[in-house]
Amino acid sequence: AQSIRQIPVSDPVAKLVQTYVKNYRGGPGHPYLLNSQKNQPLSTKSIAKLFAKLSASLSDTARSQLRDWTSKESVTTHDL
Repeated sequence: AQSIRQIPVSDPVAKLVQTYVKNYRGGPGHPYLLNSQKNQPLSTKSIAKLFAKLSASLSDTARSQLRDWTSKESVTTHDL
């Protein structure tokens, strides 16, 4: 029970997550949001690569805001 975390997100992000869960996630036998093509939880290394790719795709404005708010250039899983 102590490992359950709630992350506050905006309504549009919540709707996107629900769309992903309902239409694309499938029915894996684990509680993790993201899974591999084999319906297994993603490895720590895979998630780190995913966040690096997402960070590289940030707009200049988003990257500037991230830097202003966190003094960081990228988003990591620990930021959640």
